[in-house]
Amino acid sequence: MATRPGEPSAVGMYDALAADLWSIGCILFTMLAGFPPMGEASEEDWWFRTLRAGDFPLFFKSHERSVSLSPGARTLLERVLVVDPDARVSLEEFLADPWLTAPDDAEVLAGLKRELADKIAREGIARGRPGSGSGSGSGSG
Repeated sequence: MATRPGEPSAVGMYDALAADLWSIGCILFTMLAGFPPMGEASEEDWWFRTLRAGDFPLFFKSHERSVSLSPGARTLLERVLVVDPDARVSLEEFLADPWLTAPDDAEVLAGLKRELADKIAREGIARGRPGSGSGSGSGSG
């Protein structure tokens, strides 16, 4: 089966813009998560099959142990990581998405706090309290 360049597995006329949007979605996910959304765009890849099925709740839930994405970022990714290029968000819709045009500072801050809390829990970092005497007093101050 022949596939279009830049498209995960579509056959037929090549739409460069739709392919670029798919790539932008993969890059955006990677920038936010620190790892790609899938191993490869093939039926052997569980992540890709989940995207192909449009099961975004399962896709994002399976990534929750590694990354915490804001609701706005998830919504945008759900619109761009659509395997069918005809159902994928257009460039105009992508650029007009609220997550890109007017990020909510409270949402960003909440996401950063969640990410930090997750990191603390994951790495077992103890929270120090001022005056707790947890150090030996040998600071280089």
